[in-house]
Amino acid sequence: INNFLRVLVNELLEFWEPGVFFSRTAQHRNGRLVSLALVPLVCDVLGARQVGGFLIHADQWHLANTSEERDRIARTHGVRFSELLRLPYWDPIWFTVLDSMHAFFLHAIPQHIRYIWGISP
Repeated sequence: INNFLRVLVNELLEFWEPGVFFSRTAQHRNGRLVSLALVPLVCDVLGARQVGGFLIHADQWHLANTSEERDRIARTHGVRFSELLRLPYWDPIWFTVLDSMHAFFLHAIPQHIRYIWGISP
């Protein structure tokens, strides 16, 4: 998924700083500077692990020298590096939201509490 995210993040970085100037818009005849940010990430737990990136372990995964080491980190912590971590404002903890279908209707909240947060009943 990072191959697709890389293209998106490259565009978002350009829109974030310095921004993109449009020479003319419907409401601004003399042009307008536009800045853009992507928030939040709404998905299930698996999607959050694949897309969101969680800083410490994702950074370890990104810096790993071998695919075996990357696989071990991914199995142990359930995270990999995400292209979204290149965005200067991206905070995977604050910007990742479990959608209501997965959270409530598919009973992902108890699983999230037990296996992600490590809280046993």
